[in-house]
Amino acid sequence: LRHLPLEGTAPVEIRVKTSVGGPLAILDSYYNKYVTLPDDAHWRLDILKHMYVPYMKAENIYPRVYFTREELDRLSVIEADLFSYVLQKRTEWIENGKVDDEWDNYLKELDRLGLQEWLKIKQDGYDRYQTTIAEIENKW
Repeated sequence: LRHLPLEGTAPVEIRVKTSVGGPLAILDSYYNKYVTLPDDAHWRLDILKHMYVPYMKAENIYPRVYFTREELDRLSVIEADLFSYVLQKRTEWIENGKVDDEWDNYLKELDRLGLQEWLKIKQDGYDRYQTTIAEIENKW
């Protein structure tokens, strides 16, 4: 498998167009044996290896938690505005800076948009999950 020449196309666009059945995982051992390693993939893997992997620990992973219908409804409403605002501010700060100047107002706006309720719903779901796991472990 050889990568097509970019010819003005982003590497990810070529991968999406040429992947059979959609995206897939390519093991490290496949590079230079079965497939070539495109520059953008090498760059991303290098960033992952140095910036993320050292901090990736099983205890930091939020598990698959189940929520009630009411909780899901509230999460949907809160997340619509909350996530949009976070993305907007991230973009503004990347383009214009001023994070330190705006940080306190940013935190106030997050609370106004329902961050504390969102955190409580997520925590309640996580607590139920932990209780269920403990009950299962006690049965064994």
